[in-house]
Amino acid sequence: MHGSCLCGAIRYEIDDLTGPINHCSCRTCRKAHAAGFTSTAAVDRAHFRWLAGQDKLSSFESSPGKLRYFCSICGSHLVAELAVQSHLILRVATLDDDPRQKTELAIWRSHEVPWLDYGPGAPGYAELPPATHMQIRRATPQDAQVMHRLVQEAYAQWIPVIGREPMPMKADYERAVRDHEIDLLYVDGDLVALIEVIVNSNHLFIENIAVVPHRQGQGFGHYLLNYAEDRASKVNLRELRLLTNQAFQANIRLYESVGFHIDRTEPFAAGGTTVHMSKAIAPNATC
Repeated sequence: MHGSCLCGAIRYEIDDLTGPINHCSCRTCRKAHAAGFTSTAAVDRAHFRWLAGQDKLSSFESSPGKLRYFCSICGSHLVAELAVQSHLILRVATLDDDPRQKTELAIWRSHEVPWLDYGPGAPGYAELPPATHMQIRRATPQDAQVMHRLVQEAYAQWIPVIGREPMPMKADYERAVRDHEIDLLYVDGDLVALIEVIVNSNHLFIENIAVVPHRQGQGFGHYLLNYAEDRASKVNLRELRLLTNQAFQANIRLYESVGFHIDRTEPFAAGGTTVHMSKAIAPNATC
């Protein structure tokens, strides 16, 4: 099984979970994870291996002898350890694969917060609650400056990961808005994301998707990928294509979750590896 931090800079693998999955509500776990509880499980040290980004790890001694390890870039907590124990304490939510186990224990319930229960009146949603108003409009040359600012904010998190500015941060958006199709996504009147595409004869190429940082992880990237697929279908194109950096593991997982697959990889001149991905689009049903 594989796991990673939020930004994808740190990756690990485990052979299996040594102990049951617990929901821990102790005060230190709640504070460390900014959550009502955290899900943990023991993993023997011999069954745990770092795959990438170990130099990005930071640690905090939350109690005597107990170190909590987290990504110094995005802050994701990954494991904790006590030197005297033969196992690590894995943060199960960082697994990218299904451990095929269910939670068996809820521990430190004496520290549990009173608001944890959803309650019978709390609505549930598969992804996002319906926004009051969502609007997509085509960008114009007058939007170049605001698009540049949005992209700068959205991609800044990747600079420490790859050691340079990602290519979208260097783009000329006055030119891009003339040469490509760029659509802006507004939610309740606020600009939250953009998508830039190039319509080719046999496929729709996604040049860029960017979401403002405080709206990332809320489903808007997924929404725009579906929007691109609808756009391709309307002009009878049967394939979506895109490129991304191999270091952007969170983005690759998003693309794979909606049906993209990796076609090939190649070295990038400025350093790192370019990943070529595509998705076949089923033809529209006809009567």
